[in-house]
Amino acid sequence: REQKPSGARCECCGLGFSGPKQLAEHEGGKRHAAAAALAALPVAPPLLVECRQAEMSEPSLRAAFGPFGEVRQVTLLGPPGGDGAPGGKERPWRATVQFSQSSAAARALGPTALYVTGDADGVKRRVYVSAD
Repeated sequence: REQKPSGARCECCGLGFSGPKQLAEHEGGKRHAAAAALAALPVAPPLLVECRQAEMSEPSLRAAFGPFGEVRQVTLLGPPGGDGAPGGKERPWRATVQFSQSSAAARALGPTALYVTGDADGVKRRVYVSAD
């Protein structure tokens, strides 16, 4: 059964909470602080996206991040320490996602769990997002 937030909402992160106490706890956290700093920037920096289970594609990343706002650019980086080409067997696979607006980047950074659907198998895989 899906829970519906009762109205306490962080507009910066785009997250809903069950009450004002949970919202206050969220607003005191590191992830909210990072999202608020992103939202205040005049230009959205690229977000680093990491998937530890399978390689990612540009269309799957655009589909996963599109609900947060207009995605300006996706760059596939491949595994760290590799030659930068996606498709290697090393993990994790990395990419950057850049939004047209910094408020969209803040909303994408807000949730603790994001999922990208694989092109080949349709399986949703968790990705980790940071503003590094």
